[in-house]
Order: sequence, then structure tokens, then C-alpha cells
Amino acid sequence: MKALGLWTSAALTIFVNGFLHGLGAGGAAALAAFKGGLSWKFALATGLGVAATNGGKRVLVWSDTNEIPNPFPGWTPPAPSPSSAPSQVKAEGS
Repeated sequence: MKALGLWTSAALTIFVNGFLHGLGAGGAAALAAFKGGLSWKFALATGLGVAATNGGKRVLVWSDTNEIPNPFPGWTPPAPSPSSAPSQVKAEGS
């Protein structure tokens, strides 16, 4: 479980750094929305949404090379029973 905790803390750090980096673009989007006549609440939500999207994008890119560790090493899921397998029905003439 320690590896999963370390992975989660690293992912959270990547997200926060991406969020903070995205505040520049988010602020520009918020300012454009506000100057466009939208309410300040919508402009704020737009800016925070852009920043959060940037943070999520950074975690997604980072997780491509840093796979989430298996919290249950040594455990494998049970094999499906034969009765739950889809039936193989042949069509006539084949």
C-alpha cells in the first residue's frame, strides 16, 4: 500500500503544479469571458475550469509513464466459470 500512497501523492503534486501553471491561461479565459459580458461567477468558473483541465492533462500525460501500482500484489482474479462464457452458436450453412 505504500507504493500506492507514493503514486497518489506524486499524482496530486503533478495536478497542483499543472493547476497553478494553468492559472495564467485560466485567468486570460476568465478575463475574456468577463469582458464579453458574462457574469463574474461564470468567468471565475471558466478560469478555474481551464486551470483544472490543465492539471488533469498533466496527470494524464505523467501517468502514461508512471503506471498505478497494484495495491494487492500476488492476488489474481478468479477465472470465469464456463457457464458464464458466451455461447458459440454456429449459423446454419457455415
